[in-house]
Amino acid sequence: MSDKDKSEWFKAWFNSPYYHILYDNRNDAEAEEFIHQLVNFLNLAKSSSVLDLACGDGRHCRVFANKGFDVTGLDLAPESIKVAREKSGPHQRYGVADMRTFDLHKQFDLITNLFTSFGYFDSSIENAKVLGRIRKHLQPDGIFVLDFLNLTSLERTLVANEVIEKEGVRFNISRRIEGGQIIKNINFEENGNTHEFAEFVQALSIDELTSLFIDAGFRILATFGDYFLNEYSRTESPRVILLATKA
Repeated sequence: MSDKDKSEWFKAWFNSPYYHILYDNRNDAEAEEFIHQLVNFLNLAKSSSVLDLACGDGRHCRVFANKGFDVTGLDLAPESIKVAREKSGPHQRYGVADMRTFDLHKQFDLITNLFTSFGYFDSSIENAKVLGRIRKHLQPDGIFVLDFLNLTSLERTLVANEVIEKEGVRFNISRRIEGGQIIKNINFEENGNTHEFAEFVQALSIDELTSLFIDAGFRILATFGDYFLNEYSRTESPRVILLATKA
């Protein structure tokens, strides 16, 4: 894999049909429960506007919309947005955009970035670009929610090798933490052709995430450790869920 392919790995992989095959089991019930907990905690007004950044096929957007919120979903992958639009209902709109450069010329009451859709890039400068775009699009009293993996817990529970078979495709998956990145290699064969993809996510601790938020002009309001909004534990929690507003 060339350096350019590595740095922009998400463009090809997220738009591949194999990505959707591998991750077809993402849990809609889990997403619904999380959004339900989040909306109740924030006590969002029914007139609130929501932006889900890196929305995938819109599974969280649909839950927000079903609760009556006005929802916009953005994702880099046209195939994901195509699926989101096919499943779309009232109060939903979707678009293709890069989280580092998007500009919708409006502000939102709530912006979400969920299911480890952050830290895909090579440097903290790119992370700062994302947070800058988010801050620009957030209402003065709006809330930003980041859902990221909990690095300390992952270091203890990481599954190094795994084989997953779906729709006749045998995915060979290896994982490691190396050079400040969480790397997942995905290899498989289909119709005599060998395919290789990789995911690179920055291995960001909760302290590093907090520092990024503060540097970008955010103030942390709350930190949770899972989708039920339980208290965060550095060693045990599977997630880092940060709620922030403009400083």
